[in-house]
Amino acid sequence: MEFAELNSYDIGGLSLAILRCLPSDSIRYIFGATSEGRHELREEPTHALHYSNYIFIQSDEDERTWLLSNQPNEDPLDVLVYCHRPSKPARPATPPEPRHR
Repeated sequence: MEFAELNSYDIGGLSLAILRCLPSDSIRYIFGATSEGRHELREEPTHALHYSNYIFIQSDEDERTWLLSNQPNEDPLDVLVYCHRPSKPARPATPPEPRHR
């Protein structure tokens, strides 16, 4: 979890805020939680959000829709970033269990 501040209400500002936290080559999709989605995330963070409680962000229009779907001056906005898995895992695979007679 990271915190960032939007410096403009366009996709460039959102991208810049995300790039401060994540490497650009790992980002695959950006989702913005609506006000209902934010409440769901806080109550049950392990449950998947219903498709009507997030917005797929690809353009300025998508970002503005996301911003308008949240009440102003409330909790921070939640943005979910889906990333590619690294081609080389950071930690080695678990070795097989040793066999005993």
